[in-house]
Amino acid sequence: MENLNPVFDYSKLEGKIKEKYKTQKLVTNHLSFGNTSLSQKLNNRVAFSQKDILELANVLNIPDVEIPEYFFKLNVRFSERDKQIN
Repeated sequence: MENLNPVFDYSKLEGKIKEKYKTQKLVTNHLSFGNTSLSQKLNNRVAFSQKDILELANVLNIPDVEIPEYFFKLNVRFSERDKQIN
């Protein structure tokens, strides 16, 4: 059965973090969660909670209407079958 867990592309969010704070570690000085937790979330190992999204958007000055662009862009992945063919 195919994995139904979505994988999100956080590259725009990572760019915003670098633009405003230079490093992930520096932005976490302004968050209620640490660098390891942020890294796990950005690498799709742990999901962002609604609270995390609002907190990070606030710290990065991301307007509410732009939140989907930063947090909900799906990453298109090849299935295992497609990987074997290529």
